Amino acid sequence: MPDQNLGDLLRSRKHLAAYDLSHQLYLSDLDIEFYSTSEFWLDVTKRLWSLYKSSAGLLLDKVDSHPCGFLDIFSGNYAAAYYSTLWSKMLAADIYRAFVAEGHDKEHWKIEGARFEWYFIFKKW
Repeated sequence: MPDQNLGDLLRSRKHLAAYDLSHQLYLSDLDIEFYSTSEFWLDVTKRLWSLYKSSAGLLLDKVDSHPCGFLDIFSGNYAAAYYSTLWSKMLAADIYRAFVAEGHDKEHWKIEGARFEWYFIFKKW
């Protein structure tokens, strides 16, 4: 594959990454709000939509009921825990970055390994 095509392919994976992250944050917040407030679902949706989507120029249609199709939180395994997938990806990225920040320095890996072990294995949350 030519370098130009490979570069285009790699750049395409980052295209709209911030929007995708914003959408996942919106869904996570929606899930948490549904299970932590007694507010009507449409009011929650309108409030959160204005926080996450209106800045991108997206307006909520008055007959939009997309949360009703968000089956992961109503009938799946993610009731009030949809954010956990996003949180686990953030932790994985943080751990990866910590280990590769200094390249292949074994002493650095030992230090980071001990830090990881303390914070994520032994420390009780």
